[in-house]
Amino acid sequence: MKHHLNIILLALRVAIVVAACMAGYQFICFGACMYYQDASLSLLNHYFTPLAPNHKYGSYQAQFLPWYCLCYGFLLTYFTRVLIRLRQCFVKFKAHTIFYEEQAQQIKRAGTGIILFAKGRYLLLCAFGAIFFNAIQLFVTEIPVFLMFYLLGKLILVLHCMAKKGAFLREENELTI
Repeated sequence: MKHHLNIILLALRVAIVVAACMAGYQFICFGACMYYQDASLSLLNHYFTPLAPNHKYGSYQAQFLPWYCLCYGFLLTYFTRVLIRLRQCFVKFKAHTIFYEEQAQQIKRAGTGIILFAKGRYLLLCAFGAIFFNAIQLFVTEIPVFLMFYLLGKLILVLHCMAKKGAFLREENELTI
């Protein structure tokens, strides 16, 4: 059990670092796009693929990319915070502090946060992609990533239910003795 928790904690630590670096990268891209039009055009062609294969983005579409980078950076910052909260729950698991009073609430917040990140990311990509960048195919191509994060959040909510039930059983056991 301890080995599995160590692997989960290591994976969460890596995910926190990656999400924080991605958020920083998005904020750097925001700054670069605000000041350099060429950087905005090249990043736009890197991030989004237009529906028509021979279509290239122009300066009109490039003016919206900084705001996409800013919104995505804030969303990734929120996700980093959620992952830190989830890691704290697993650190307490590792320390054999199981079924404590506020554990179910902390796990529920982490699961709900991951689901909110999944929905926010999907809506952000689809909204900017379809409305501003003519990349309608994002509605379909982003579904696997959305489902991965959404199902991960749902699994964590299942952990919330188990922790809530465990805390109740522990309290009942302590009252019985």
